[in-house]
Amino acid sequence: QLNFPYTATFFASGGRPPYVFSVESGSPPNGLSLNSGGVLSGLLLAPGTARFRLRVTDAATQSTFQDVAITVLG
Repeated sequence: QLNFPYTATFFASGGRPPYVFSVESGSPPNGLSLNSGGVLSGLLLAPGTARFRLRVTDAATQSTFQDVAITVLG
């Protein structure tokens, strides 16, 4: 829903903590940002579906990816 605060937390397991999260490609919905701890938060500003590739890297510099899609209702 527009102008609604949004927060989601991504988690990782396996590998060697700590984990660092980043956006590899694409982008989260307008108004949201991802911090390195895996928290996606902000204010939903525009309707539509945003697709992005999430990257998580562990302390041994091993990475894996997850494709994410978030739909914002108008």
